[in-house]
Amino acid sequence: MEEASNSVVDIVIIVAPIVGVIVLVAAVGLTMFVTMARKKRATRGTYSPSQQEYCNPRVEMDNVMKPPPEERLI
Repeated sequence: MEEASNSVVDIVIIVAPIVGVIVLVAAVGLTMFVTMARKKRATRGTYSPSQQEYCNPRVEMDNVMKPPPEERLI
């Protein structure tokens, strides 16, 4: 009878740390996933300057209106 209880204790000693490590890795992975999801959500929306800079990094200067010539007083 003691051999059966000893084998159960041995199995618990082996399995408990493995399950603990799996739970810890799952918690860290879930935390990282939530953090990444929040960062991505922060850059999405109706107005996002960073998204506009990513899509249109260059400002075209051809369409800029030139100022009218200054009037000269005689």
